Amino acid sequence: MNSETLVTGVIGMCLWLGAGGGGDGAAGVDGDRLAVEHAGGRNGAARFAGGLRGGGPIAVGPADQSCVPATLRSVVRQAVSAARAPAAAAAADGASSAMPGRAGGEAAAESRLYDFYPMAGSLRGDIFNGGFADLDGGPGFHDFDCRPFTYDGHAGIDTEIRSFGEQDVGVPVFAVLPGRVIFAQDGYPDKNVNGGEQGNIVGLDHGQGRWTWYYHLKKNSVAVRVGDDVPAGRQIGMVGSSGNSYGPHLHFESQNDEVPVEVFAGPCRPGESGWRDQEPLDHDDLHLMDFATTEVDLDGHPGLPFEMPRSGQIGLDDPMIRFWLKGVNLPVESDWRVRFYRPDGSLALDSAWFFFNEEVWRSYWFWWEYDVPDMHTITGTWHVLVEFNGQEMVRAPIEVRQRRTPKFNRPPVAVTVRFDPPAPREDDVLFCRLDSPVLLDDLDYDIVRYRYVWRVGGEVVRDVVSAGQSDALVAFTARDGDVVSCTVTPGDGRANGPATGVEVEFGMAGDLDGDRDIDLDDYRAFFACTNGPQRDPAPECGENVNADLDGDRDVDLADFSLLAGNHTGPR
Repeated sequence: MNSETLVTGVIGMCLWLGAGGGGDGAAGVDGDRLAVEHAGGRNGAARFAGGLRGGGPIAVGPADQSCVPATLRSVVRQAVSAARAPAAAAAADGASSAMPGRAGGEAAAESRLYDFYPMAGSLRGDIFNGGFADLDGGPGFHDFDCRPFTYDGHAGIDTEIRSFGEQDVGVPVFAVLPGRVIFAQDGYPDKNVNGGEQGNIVGLDHGQGRWTWYYHLKKNSVAVRVGDDVPAGRQIGMVGSSGNSYGPHLHFESQNDEVPVEVFAGPCRPGESGWRDQEPLDHDDLHLMDFATTEVDLDGHPGLPFEMPRSGQIGLDDPMIRFWLKGVNLPVESDWRVRFYRPDGSLALDSAWFFFNEEVWRSYWFWWEYDVPDMHTITGTWHVLVEFNGQEMVRAPIEVRQRRTPKFNRPPVAVTVRFDPPAPREDDVLFCRLDSPVLLDDLDYDIVRYRYVWRVGGEVVRDVVSAGQSDALVAFTARDGDVVSCTVTPGDGRANGPATGVEVEFGMAGDLDGDRDIDLDDYRAFFACTNGPQRDPAPECGENVNADLDGDRDVDLADFSLLAGNHTGPR
């Protein structure tokens, strides 16, 4: 893809995340580190008042340390050279390479387009693209969008998960294209928060000079060996924090002829995108990734990314109610407000407005504590409302009981499931995605793990438990005419929520009402959705109807052509 822009600097692979400190008076607080702000590293400490007790921006790694230490870089290069030697010798003898996906000209460029981000989860939900490749040729830095969401010499895309708790459950990493494993390393510690040298890594050669690298993987999760040919969508590992990392995330890096490239297109990386359908990344989208209440005193707790206390209940005799949250994209000079509401809906406490920060914070966490007098006398379902800059961030339930009991537990809420793409072909990597709340997925704020059971023609082909809000089925697992289903059961480790399923027949693009015929009823459903279910669906467009048959996020003539071309009529 000749429009891709080369990344300057070293082949950098470290996370912009860092462990947050405790709050005002907390043990282990590093005030200087707390003040480090991701987008430029300037000072901007939080203002602790009005119930806000701790947290702050989630900091970058040390600027004076290479993301890939020289020792690791040397090991990788030597191993890759050794792996390539037999193929080079065969080519010299006139033999053709068996590398999958080789092509020439436009076909080669087309075969390198990415259809999906190679890890489980939901962007702007339970995972977050926080850092990108540095495209500045000098000592400064900027990303593809001319924003400072990178650092000097960084060469890939960093995508975080919420905590080590999700890492413990497991968040799969997938091969973004078909390829051959040229490097695989496992067995190193995976909960680093202070960097390190070695890590768990997979490298793939996709042909035409395109390599991809998957860094910081979970210990003992690497599922491939050097020399393996892997199809697109194959699970190759899980997200971790091994190597020179400061929290659980995937560093995903693309290279052309061993030179890093940025696949996102933007003002500072003009040309065609390396994604077949580049999703818009709203760098100003202020939202939360996690939230929980607890009776536990968080003063002295190490904070995220370590697992935090969680409880949906509090007893009348508990002295304080605490809650914590993790969010992204906090604008400069943001303010916050907290209100507690009694079970009858009346206001019990209003913190009034307080200011947060003096700089933009790309990623952050905070915790509050309050003594709400009526929480010592009134039982029932209370609510806490948290607002940033006048925007409701969460309205969360708190169950106040006579006393806390260990057996009190509610199962996770029901999930909504969809396929992506909605009308898959044999060569598609099919994702089973959850359109479900990321904050209130469990009313006790337990970490939810999802069991994905995939069936093709009624036979189970994949059965996995993951903390990610999506899962993938390997390309070519199903053929035209096969019925593929995905059943998702949420659980919290003690109880399961209701199972939800979705199914599709491959090669049946246009069967919008699910009756295994493409007929007039499907045309009616299609025209009810022609202003786009992905954007602003018409009221007549059914909740589970997706008329975007080609998956380009618009309902247009191309989708109608697919519908008409697959017309079967009543049988």
